[in-house]
Amino acid sequence: MKAFKLKLRIKSSLLVGGYNSPGLFDLATARDPNGVPLIPASAIKGALRIEFEKIAKLDCENRICNMPDNPCGTENPCIVCSIFGSPGLEGKLRFHEAKISEDLQKLFSKREGSGYKPTGLGYATRYGVAISRKRRSAVENMLFNVETISQFID
Repeated sequence: MKAFKLKLRIKSSLLVGGYNSPGLFDLATARDPNGVPLIPASAIKGALRIEFEKIAKLDCENRICNMPDNPCGTENPCIVCSIFGSPGLEGKLRFHEAKISEDLQKLFSKREGSGYKPTGLGYATRYGVAISRKRRSAVENMLFNVETISQFID
């Protein structure tokens, strides 16, 4: 098995959401048990799959299915499904979560006793208002906030 290591550089604030916060935020950043932010393997795989689909569609000879609405299935999968997988078909690639560098981990979590405690540093709050697509205007009383990883300057 061949392994590749990706190095990601965050050029702006980052939100890898889908995680509910215990009351403070409507959407919180993904974290490990020590409170250090991470990018789940599924998010990396999904982003790479989307970009691979764009490239594969440029070649008219490639038949690309319409995931998730109309997946290939296990018989005669398209090139994207044969590499990344689809329902009932295991992909050929394996992904692991992306972790921040060890020097930055100290910003988010500090050793305390036998474990680690989140510091609360390194995050920013963004505020927003829900928009009605039908009316093309803001929805009354629908403010929300999300937690992002702050942008770090090299």
